[in-house]
Amino acid sequence: MIRFLKVLCLLLCFTGPAFAAEEIYEEVGEFIKLDVVFQGKTSGLIWAYECPDCTPKRFLFDNRTVVELTRFSTQLGVEGLDGIGGQPAVMTWIPNTTQVLRVLPMGY
Repeated sequence: MIRFLKVLCLLLCFTGPAFAAEEIYEEVGEFIKLDVVFQGKTSGLIWAYECPDCTPKRFLFDNRTVVELTRFSTQLGVEGLDGIGGQPAVMTWIPNTTQVLRVLPMGY
């Protein structure tokens, strides 16, 4: 039994980090208002407000950004950002960057 536990422990020590290396991490934030500024057909800036008096945070979006309309179970590309200006949303981005991965407008 002790031998089995030692082997199990060794397996977990070596396989745990391998599984963790494949996970994708995102930072997430909830914002009361987004202002979307296109700088081309598929790229631009999002100014995200956490509160009415807060200084907005600046994020970048491009053709990799996905807009998820959860109520309709639909995913759109950046063209979906065109109609959500001024609306509240949840956004995810790549940690330690301002690159937006997903936008989930509230109420859609």
